[in-house]
Amino acid sequence: MDYTLKEKTQSKAVAEITNNSEEIDKAKKEAYNKLSRKVKIPGFRVGKAPYEIGAAYIGNERLLEESLDILMDRSIEDFLKKENIDIFSSPSVSVKELSNDKFVYEVSVEFLPEIDVDVDKKIEINKTIEVTDEEIEEKLKELQDTFTELEPKDGPVEKGDIVEFSYSINGKEEQALTAEVGKDKVVEGFEDSIIGKTVNEEFEVTLTNSTVKFKILSIKTKKIPEINDDFAKEVGADSLEKLREQIKNQIYENKKLQLEENRGQEALEMLVDNLQVELPSHYIEEETEERYKEIEEEYLRRGVKLESLLEKEGKTVESFKNEIKEAIIHEMKEDLILRKIIEAKNITVSDEEVEEEYEHILLEQNIDRNRLPLTDDLRRHIENELLRDKAISVLKENTVMSFGGE
Repeated sequence: MDYTLKEKTQSKAVAEITNNSEEIDKAKKEAYNKLSRKVKIPGFRVGKAPYEIGAAYIGNERLLEESLDILMDRSIEDFLKKENIDIFSSPSVSVKELSNDKFVYEVSVEFLPEIDVDVDKKIEINKTIEVTDEEIEEKLKELQDTFTELEPKDGPVEKGDIVEFSYSINGKEEQALTAEVGKDKVVEGFEDSIIGKTVNEEFEVTLTNSTVKFKILSIKTKKIPEINDDFAKEVGADSLEKLREQIKNQIYENKKLQLEENRGQEALEMLVDNLQVELPSHYIEEETEERYKEIEEEYLRRGVKLESLLEKEGKTVESFKNEIKEAIIHEMKEDLILRKIIEAKNITVSDEEVEEEYEHILLEQNIDRNRLPLTDDLRRHIENELLRDKAISVLKENTVMSFGGE
């Protein structure tokens, strides 16, 4: 096998490979041995006819076609080995010449590029933390809800009231429930029916296949404190202005702690943004189309046309595919960086760690092990996730964060 390297970049190689007549003859004989076990040649038991006789019966054209796969598999493997290429996706092949004397074809392969990342370099990240007025008001509202009291109400039910009631479905045993009218969903028609009712009143709501009978047991109204200086003093601040300042500082510190905890991921994002590298373009295009098709089919199963949904959101199919492509590129860059860290730091995962994480998944999701056995695929998935976590931990240790904003 001879080849001419026509192009080689960071992620792609194109070569023209030539097989001579001797290699073709050998491949044809291998192809014949394979075909002769499937073809009945008159006068001979299956697989026992001599090559010269059997080849003439099968036909030179069919033998050549069968020998192509044999030659290509062998030659491409030899080419990849000589060029030290770890193939990433299936090669693309274009036949240029095929005869008994010469087989010439062009092969294009994609592979992951080598990247230059100093895994021991300290990473400095500056983050500006902002606390908005909306965030402060939201926390104030949460405090207000905490200090809201419930008082018995003698009057009829209104929206916002807290109602305790009993109910029975089709005359079956009564059960008790409490709901906030206008907020909590009970059954269709419940809210319209209960408005204006008083304690001990009964009413019914008819559904498609059942009738629900309700009886009001108690009505309570919310005593909501006004957000002012008195409220601030009640929760431990000197004034409403001081309370807002305390809330702002608390939100700031919480955001700061969260960023500190996630600084490994933040460092990874920074490295991804700064990584300039050529990626396998053909694979990215194919993966983009595949993911779009999967999303499209998922929406169709729900009775929704994806193109119409995108149009309502002001997007086109092309712009949505570009979003998918950007996500794939981001994933690939992340993967390249994490692989480099795992390789450089010789990070490994033990069987015990995999099994411990497996037990944690079962416990966290309350799943019986018979429903989710530890298959080889699941084991590999857990191992990859643990490797990823360890690599991000390396970044976390190497990252120093500073903060701005008030």
